[in-house]
This record gives sequence, structure tokens and C-alpha cells, in this order.
Amino acid sequence: MKVLLMGGTGFIGTYLYKDLINSHQVIRTYCHTPVADAVYFNAESDLISEIVPENFDIIINNINPSISSYKSVAAYITDLVCKCQKDNSWLINISSVSADEANKFNDSYSLKKHIADEIIIGEMKGHKYTCLRFPQIFDYARLAKKSQAGFYYFIDAVRNREKITLFANCRDVARNYLSVELLLYAITYTIENNISGLHNVFVPAHTLNLKEIVALIAGMNAGYDAESMIQQNEKEGITYHIPLVSVAFAQWYSGARDFSYYLSKAYHFE
Repeated sequence: MKVLLMGGTGFIGTYLYKDLINSHQVIRTYCHTPVADAVYFNAESDLISEIVPENFDIIINNINPSISSYKSVAAYITDLVCKCQKDNSWLINISSVSADEANKFNDSYSLKKHIADEIIIGEMKGHKYTCLRFPQIFDYARLAKKSQAGFYYFIDAVRNREKITLFANCRDVARNYLSVELLLYAITYTIENNISGLHNVFVPAHTLNLKEIVALIAGMNAGYDAESMIQQNEKEGITYHIPLVSVAFAQWYSGARDFSYYLSKAYHFE
């Protein structure tokens, strides 16, 4: 199939592009650092005129709403929807648990994600779309270090036998981290099974609180006592509601390993 990958040179986009080109014809876009085989596009551009005027079977939106205004987010997504409708393309939107109704007011990023999802869901009625909401994504080569600074902070602290500081309200708050390899599989699963609509994509068994996550990491460094090394910051951090996995994805993770396996790969990667 012919695929247009919007945001194909960043953290997730890099992995996704390498995965998709094995079985699809892919055109990807970039908006910051030039990439030889990618088309320049940013959220202020006119999508329909900027991207080569050809039909696509699938358009995957992987651009984060990190642009300045909510109006720009709405304009960009509306333009994206128009191109999908024009090409009769299947729009697959890569989103986040941050966009969930219960999380949308946590910060501006979450609200922009929520707005983008709502526009897609509303405007794509009558057309084929899929909106996949993932938890926090990590990898082994640390391309996700900017977006998941806290995750790698735990790993580095245990490696260096340093104390770990948690926000006062976060010690026992649930988190769900997903390895990027599982995200890639979830997108392949979506395409192969022709899944449409809005879906929460999780491995429920990977839902742990921060104290448990730190304890797992500590187990990879003999002699690191997580209980004594965790200290509390009086400031409060952002908490996230983790919704239920969608029925369509109830079995997608049947081959997934224990979270400790993926965590160990991230910890031991050099």
C-alpha cells in the first residue's frame, strides 16, 4: 500500500518508517532537521499543496501538537482531514492517553492532543479513520529521552546508585509504559485487522506504580535498595488516568513478555 507518514523523522516516526518500508511504499515528512528522503512540512503549511499530489491508501498522523496555538492545531488537523477525504485515504492518528477526557486539562500538550482527536473524530464521520491512544512510549536507544525524561532518570539513578526523588503524589500513582516495538506491532495489527474508530492500546499487565517500576529497575543493580533510596519531593506532579483497553485490542498483546523484559533491555542497552 502507499502510505504518507506525517512526522516520520522523530522518535516514533523513525522507528515507524523503518518498519513500514518493509512492506509498503512510504513517503514521510519532516519539520525540523532536513532528511534526504523526506518532504518538508510543518503545522503552519498547507498540507494539500505542500505534499506531492497523489493518492494514498493510508495517511498516518504522527505529528505532535507542539505548535504555539490551539487555532494552529485545529487548522492543521482540519487540513489533514481534508486531504484524507480528497484521497479517500484511511487516516490513522497516533495519539496518547494524555488526550483522554480525564486527562485533557493536565497541561497544554494534553489539551492540544484532545482537541486534535476530537476534530478528527468529528470531521472523519463517513470516512475511514482510526485513532490509537497509547501510554508512555520508550525505546532502547534512548531516542525517547526527551519525551520520557523521568523514565530514563530512574534508570540512570539506579545505574549510578543515586537517590531517586519522586513527587509527593506520584509514589503510588499508576503508570503504563510501552516499548516502541510493541507500538509498531500494534499499528501493524491495526492495518492487518482493518480496525477503525477510537481505541486505547495498552498491555494491562504493564501498569505499575512508580515505586514498583523503580523496584524492578533496582533489581538489575545488585545492592541498590530502592526502598531506602527513594526520597519524596513536596511538590506535586502530573497524574494520569489510565483507561481500559479497547475490546478490539483485547488480544493484541498476547505475545507480549513481562514488563521486566522490556525494562531490562532499556537498562542494559549501551
